[in-house]
Amino acid sequence: MIVIQTDPNRKTNANLQDLVRQANFNRVPTIRLQNYRVSA
Repeated sequence: MIVIQTDPNRKTNANLQDLVRQANFNRVPTIRLQNYRVSA
């Protein structure tokens, strides 16, 4: 997932963890969120 820092709909690590917990998977997958700074 690639998002823009100023995007009001961007997801945080906590948002993604909550989404996965509510998905009723048999096993909760590991999620790693990485931030990259790109100069334009």
